[in-house]
Amino acid sequence: MFETFRDLGLILLLALVLIYMVMAAEFESLVHPFVIMFTVPFAFVGVILALFFTGKPISLPAGMGGLILSGTIVNNGIVLVDYIN
Repeated sequence: MFETFRDLGLILLLALVLIYMVMAAEFESLVHPFVIMFTVPFAFVGVILALFFTGKPISLPAGMGGLILSGTIVNNGIVLVDYIN
């Protein structure tokens, strides 16, 4: 279980770095991707609270769901920043 969570954390870190690099190239700015990536930790606060209130443990499917949620939040942030620009 520890090895699975360690690998999932490494995958999440690598995904965030790659997403940041792609967005920096797309927006041609280092600030706009930072604003978008700043919203990702708030998603994990929601995941932890939802797991706590439902009484479910943190498991591999919950971690994968958090990873998918972070991708959805980044996509929404890209749309919003593009619309504002």
